[in-house]
Amino acid sequence: MATLAEHATTRSYAGGNATFHARLVTASPERPIAICRRTDWGTESLSRMPAVASSVPAEAVLDLGALDRLGPGTVQASSMLLNEIGNTYAVEQLGQFSDTGAVRRRYWPASMWQQIGGWFAANGIPVSEDRISD
Repeated sequence: MATLAEHATTRSYAGGNATFHARLVTASPERPIAICRRTDWGTESLSRMPAVASSVPAEAVLDLGALDRLGPGTVQASSMLLNEIGNTYAVEQLGQFSDTGAVRRRYWPASMWQQIGGWFAANGIPVSEDRISD
């Protein structure tokens, strides 16, 4: 998202809002994607994605100026798109990103956090210990 927004604003001199589309795609039919939410007690699988051809894209109108660099605006936009994808599969809210632009640490596996936690900090993305309502 940030790369697309940066290109639009610096090379094409676009401004204002743009429509973004996002879709989860399986790597292969043998490896389906699970929509799940990490909880304090382990990973709870909430539903399974259908085949790639059946996947539903998410759409959001986003401000290019808030996305032209990595940071809380990018996280907020990601939250909007990911939650819309989750909603189509009866998952009310995915926990990893908040709609305020913070990353919720408790919803990331510890092994993954070791790899990406520093990246969030380096890009000025706040980390939260907030819980989402079940």
